[in-house]
Amino acid sequence: MGRGRNPYGPLFLWIEAAVMRIAGDAPDLAILLFRLACVGGVVLVMIYLPKLAVLHGVDGARAQWIALANPC
Repeated sequence: MGRGRNPYGPLFLWIEAAVMRIAGDAPDLAILLFRLACVGGVVLVMIYLPKLAVLHGVDGARAQWIALANPC
């Protein structure tokens, strides 16, 4: 990584900025908002992963099970 580069994409940085703008100096609220963003990401994976899998010739239900059962 070069100097001044960020490992996160612009979408995460926009979400992070919005959370910090809303939460201000309230760390509990910031944690809650970040957790809600994570739940939103999991919901998006649940919706779109099967569709992407089918496009690539893989069983969508199996791909969803493997992805969502992964503890990482």
